[in-house]
Amino acid sequence: MDNLERIKKKLYEANIAFEINVPLSKYSSYRTGGPAHVFVKSKNALATQKIQQLVSEIHIPVFYLGGGSNVLFQDDGFHGLVVYGDYENSIELIEVNGSSLVEVNSNHSSASFSRKVGKMGYAGFEFLSTIPGKLAGAVAQNAGCYGSEIKDVLESAFISSETKIGWVPSGELEFSYRFSLFKTEPSLFIHALRFFAIPGDIETITLKMEEFRTHRLNSQPKNRKSAGSVFKNPDGKKAWQLISDCGLSGYTTGGACISKEHANFIVNESNATSRDILQIIHYTQQIVLKETGVKLDTEIIIVPEN
Repeated sequence: MDNLERIKKKLYEANIAFEINVPLSKYSSYRTGGPAHVFVKSKNALATQKIQQLVSEIHIPVFYLGGGSNVLFQDDGFHGLVVYGDYENSIELIEVNGSSLVEVNSNHSSASFSRKVGKMGYAGFEFLSTIPGKLAGAVAQNAGCYGSEIKDVLESAFISSETKIGWVPSGELEFSYRFSLFKTEPSLFIHALRFFAIPGDIETITLKMEEFRTHRLNSQPKNRKSAGSVFKNPDGKKAWQLISDCGLSGYTTGGACISKEHANFIVNESNATSRDILQIIHYTQQIVLKETGVKLDTEIIIVPEN
């Protein structure tokens, strides 16, 4: 019995529901990618930890899926276990050690969360209104824009692994530019988050969100299948500018192309495959390195890795 069959047997024995051969294209903003061999929707932290313990025993590849807005699943799919946190959306104002915090489940939409807490009169989350996907992914990526990042507003995260479960302070999550502890410790799962509740003027918050929204609509592809910025910005440079200066805007392979509106976006224009997108990523890296000497690192997550 191979490990895939063993994990299915273990999940069944633990009374954990699972599906097989689930198309990952349904869970990716690119709408590309093959199937997950085993797919589990977890409803709570204890169930997830049980899954993590089973995975540690069997040593099967595992991927923890959020909103799929920053992920490119390869066409062959994922020959392992995909775990999707399927929690109810909830936002609660709490007091911890004299600090006012906003507690939210990790699978809440980043943009929706931003709008809701803005209407509650809490500031500092306006930048999240333009970030697609779920909060868990935004935290793992330390997502940011317009001069703000997740680390600026996060107080702690409720995480689990096969050996531990509980709240971890933001300062222990090793945040840096588009990086966090979750990049080096992929076995960790984010269940809930606590953010600092900083009072602000609702009208000012709303106007700031509208300003960010207008800027996004005017500078990024609209109503197109993409995963946001493909490459990280190199030190002191803008990835989109380097790509544009190399004459790559509009470059097309199969059904995918580099956006003419924002050169750091690759869009699925017409039934693209993940292979089409990957070919553009690799070609862009080669040309930019050759023409400018700058190595572009991907911001999106490629699953499985090349």
